[in-house]
Amino acid sequence: MAIAKKQKSGNWRIQVYLGRDAAGKQIIKSFTGRTKKEAESLAKEYKSRNIRPTSTTVRVAIADYIDARTVILSPATIRHYRSLERRCEERIPGLMAMRIDIVDTARLQRAINVLSAECAPTTVNGFYVLITAALRAKGYYVRGCKLPRITKREPFIPSLDLARQIFAAAQGTELELPIILAAAGLRAGEICAVRPEDFSGDVLHVSRDLVKTADGEFVTKPPKTAASDRYVRLPAGVAERITTLGFATRHNPESLSMCHARFLKKNGYPHFRLHDWRHFMVSSLHASGLPDAFIQQMGGWSSERVMKGVYRHLMADGVPAMAEKATACLGDLLPGAC
Repeated sequence: MAIAKKQKSGNWRIQVYLGRDAAGKQIIKSFTGRTKKEAESLAKEYKSRNIRPTSTTVRVAIADYIDARTVILSPATIRHYRSLERRCEERIPGLMAMRIDIVDTARLQRAINVLSAECAPTTVNGFYVLITAALRAKGYYVRGCKLPRITKREPFIPSLDLARQIFAAAQGTELELPIILAAAGLRAGEICAVRPEDFSGDVLHVSRDLVKTADGEFVTKPPKTAASDRYVRLPAGVAERITTLGFATRHNPESLSMCHARFLKKNGYPHFRLHDWRHFMVSSLHASGLPDAFIQQMGGWSSERVMKGVYRHLMADGVPAMAEKATACLGDLLPGAC
């Protein structure tokens, strides 16, 4: 490698030969540092990353990355990526306009610091993952950035007494069926997509999800993962009521969650997300002695291998003892239960 030379300004500069472009012209890149060692270190790091000059910017790299995955990723994921892309443009326009061949750890760290001052740690991590993934897709790697520590959120889990009170208060309202389904482990989008044809007796086949696209439209699609395609046995009468109505709810996932929040506030109950009923399901079934593997499959968290090899096999054998016990746990919460 070339040797750094001192400039009239007092800084040190080193020029590195990187090959020739398509026209045969030499590609030379200069690195400047306050000391000889610093300049040579910058050049060495650049060479070690095997980077070649390019006119592609971070903005273009991110757009290309998202476009290339529009078909294979879920609409919700693409919508999230587009949101992060817009917020990057607002908060770190300098990095977005920067050529990807000059983005290094120090430059990306400065952008992360700016984001950390304005956004939650989880959001900052989302920015970092998207930016570095887009760079990797172009063959450029940046490592070593320090990210803000994410504080684990402890979900609110209703007690059995509180759950019974909420079930009683929801009886006869538009939230009665959605809350039952949520406590059985269904996600908001899955609840909104339930239809009468999904039932075989009291067993619900969870095979659809209502999701919001990048354009803001709600569409029904298959579950995001194979494990989410599952069977859930519900208390007697729930399937019949959904079949009679033709749906479990007319809400979309967003409005259903807001309706749930308003319902809790109106009735003086502590605030928690509709999604937290899934945590309640895990907690209550675990306390009832059901195996963790069965609970994971009931909620759609397991791997495809476990889901196909255990859960569907059990359902095919008839009414399994575990599913019956899980249904009994949920049925005990409903008004009128002994």
